[in-house]
Amino acid sequence: MQADKENLTDFICSNKYYEIPFFQRSYVWDAEQWERIVDDAIFASETKKPLFLGAVIFKNRLNSNGLHDGYTIIDGQQRLTTLFIFFKVLSLFSGQTAWFNVTFKKIDGSPVLRQSHSNLEDFENIIALTSPEDLGKNANNSQINKAYTYFRLRLREIFINKENKNANGERIIDYDMIFMLLNFVVIKLDKDDDEQQIFDTINSLGVKLTTGELLKNYLFASSQLNDYNAIWKPIFEKDNETIRFWNSQMVNGRNLKKTIDIFLFYFLQIKAQEPSLKVDKKQVRRMDNLFVNLKEIVEANHLDKDIFALEISEYAKLFMECFLRDEDEGEYDVPSSFGLERISFIINNLDSNTLIPYVLYIMHNVSSHDEQNKIFGFLETYIIRRLIVDSNNNNYSDLFSENLIGQRINSYTALRDYILSKDSTVSLAMPSDNAVRKGFHETHFKSNNKRALCILYLLESLLQTPNHSTQLKTFGAYTLEHLMPKKWKKHWSCGNLPEEERDLIILTLGNLAMIASGLNNTIRNYDWTTKLIGKNNKPGLKEFAGGLATIQPYLSLPIWNEEAIYNRAEELANMAIKKWTLD
Repeated sequence: MQADKENLTDFICSNKYYEIPFFQRSYVWDAEQWERIVDDAIFASETKKPLFLGAVIFKNRLNSNGLHDGYTIIDGQQRLTTLFIFFKVLSLFSGQTAWFNVTFKKIDGSPVLRQSHSNLEDFENIIALTSPEDLGKNANNSQINKAYTYFRLRLREIFINKENKNANGERIIDYDMIFMLLNFVVIKLDKDDDEQQIFDTINSLGVKLTTGELLKNYLFASSQLNDYNAIWKPIFEKDNETIRFWNSQMVNGRNLKKTIDIFLFYFLQIKAQEPSLKVDKKQVRRMDNLFVNLKEIVEANHLDKDIFALEISEYAKLFMECFLRDEDEGEYDVPSSFGLERISFIINNLDSNTLIPYVLYIMHNVSSHDEQNKIFGFLETYIIRRLIVDSNNNNYSDLFSENLIGQRINSYTALRDYILSKDSTVSLAMPSDNAVRKGFHETHFKSNNKRALCILYLLESLLQTPNHSTQLKTFGAYTLEHLMPKKWKKHWSCGNLPEEERDLIILTLGNLAMIASGLNNTIRNYDWTTKLIGKNNKPGLKEFAGGLATIQPYLSLPIWNEEAIYNRAEELANMAIKKWTLD
C-alpha cells in the first residue's frame, strides 16, 4: 500500500484508466454536493488556497496479459464522477475543450474514468459533447444527467451572464488554477491488499471529536479547572440532558449536524461581523474547518481565551432558550402573539437555520422583551410572506449575518426600514400585499407541503382568541388536506377549466386545509358531500376541521369548485395581510 498527497493533475494525467467496478452503486450525489463543488471552485479562485477533497482509494488493476494498465476505484467514485462532469461543462463554457481532452482522456480519446454499467451511457454522452447544450426532453432522469444540467445552468450564469468577472474584473472561476488546487490523499493498494479491510478501517477510526470538544481543549489548559467549571461545564456538560441536547442532531440544509456544531458555526457568523476584528469572512462562512476558524479568530486578534469562552457560553444560553425543550412537554404549540417561540417554531419546522445568528444577536443585544417581540414579529412577517409568494432564499445567509448584524440593525424601526427600503425587484424584497394575494391564488405547493401546513398553522394561531371554541393543538397533530383531491377525476365533475389548470389550482392555498389527523383513504378522494360528513363510520372534514378559523366557514358550502377555491384564497389572503401586516 502506498499513500501520497496528490493534486488532481498528478493522477488523472497519468494516461491510466480509473475504473469503477461493475457492481458499484449508481451515481447518487445531488444538488447539495454539486453546489459545494461550484462554491469550492469559486473559493479557490478567490483565495488561491488549496482545497482538500479527502482520500481516494485505488487498487492496481492487471489486464489479460498480467500487465498493470490502470486502477480500480475502491473509494472516490462520487467525487471523481462529479469532478469529471464539472470540468467537462467548465471546458465547454471557457473554450478549453482541448485542455479537457488532453487532461481527462487517454491518447485513444476514451475517458480516463471508466464508469459502472448503470452510468456508462449517460456519462460518455456528456464527455463527448462539443457544446454546452441542453440534454433535451428525451434524456433520461439519471443523476448523471441531473449533475450535468445543474453545472450547465450554474456555469452558464457565471460565464454568459456575468462574463466570468466579479466586481473587480477578476475571474470568478479561474479554471487554470482550481485544477491545480484540488488535493487528495491518494491511497494505492497492491493486488494482495485487502481493500475492504482498509476501506472499513479508514472510515471507522474511532469516534470523531466534535468541534466543541476540540474547542474546550483549546480554550482551557489543565491548570484552568476552575475556569472550566465556572464557564464551560454549566452550559455544555451540566447533566445528561444537556449533554444529549448538544450531541443531538439538527437539520442543516440537507444534512444532519451535531447541535453544538450548528451553534458554534452561527456564533462564528455573529463574531465575524465585529468591525474591530480581523476575519477572513469567506473562510468563516464554510462549515468545514469550524474549529480552525474559531481558533484563528482568537489568535489573529489576540483575544483573551476566557473572555471568548464566556461569550460563547452567553450565546449558548440563548441558543438553549430557543431550542432546548423539556422532554415531558413533547411537541409544543405556538402562542397567538409574536415573539421568540414563534420564531423558534419557524426555524425548527421550515429549515430556516439561517435566521439563527440574527435571532441570537437580537436576544443578546436588545434588553427589552417588547422590542424583541416586535422585531421577531416583523421577521415572521417577512419569512411567511416570502413563503406565500415562493420567493428565492439564496441570499438569506448574507442577510441574517453580514447585512443585519454587520450593520448593527438591532431595533424594530431599523429592521423595518432596512427591509422595506429594498426595491421590489431584488431577491430579498418584502412581498407587497398584492403579491401576497397573488401568492394565495398562484403559488403551487407540490413536494414541500410542510411549508403550506406551517403557513396555515401560524395563521390559525394568530386568529385564535382566549375564548375560541376550538383550542389549537400541537403542530404535529395536524395534516394537510386537499379539499378538492388530487385524484379528482373519478368522483368530481370536470368543471369549466382544462384538466391541467384544475390540477394546478388544487395545489394552491385556497384548496389546502389544515385538519386534525387525516381523512381515511377510503373517503379522501370522494365527492365533496362524502368528504364533509364521512362514510361507513369514517369521520369527514366536519369532524376533523370543525372550529378552525381557516376552514370552518367553508364546511357548510353545498359544493366545492374552482369558484369556492378562489373565494377562500381571497379570504385567507385578507386574513394573512391583516395579521402579517406591513403597517
